[in-house]
Amino acid sequence: MMRSIWSLGAVLAVSTVMMAQSPPVKMGLWETNTVIDNGGSAPTKVKVTVCITAADWEKILQGETQQRPGCTHSTMKTATGFSFDVSCSSSRMTMQAHGASRILDSEHAQSETRMTMNLDGKTNNVVSHSDSHYVSASCGAVKPGEPKIE
Repeated sequence: MMRSIWSLGAVLAVSTVMMAQSPPVKMGLWETNTVIDNGGSAPTKVKVTVCITAADWEKILQGETQQRPGCTHSTMKTATGFSFDVSCSSSRMTMQAHGASRILDSEHAQSETRMTMNLDGKTNNVVSHSDSHYVSASCGAVKPGEPKIE
């Protein structure tokens, strides 16, 4: 359960790279490497590979992104990228996250996300740092809208 929540944070970090009025990044295959520190054990490393297409770009611009049940998400453009807030709740869990992504150039971005989660009454603070880079124009086996999480 905790790994899927951390993976959600990594996917959100990647998705903020895509949230602009005109593409500031190249379309195609992107890879994000994230280090997640939950303050307890050794940091966890997560790699997400995602395919960004022009069709996906248009859906995002029109606000047609998939919303997770029980979650709200807002994104705001900043001078160098984007910031975002996410809030989720269910019968067993609540999560609040704030993140910021900086677009370095059309092939590179960095993100930081801070999450506070309460799962079955236990609170956990998580900080993640992500580095994203463009891989290629071809997405290969990674399908649009279906990120590969390792």
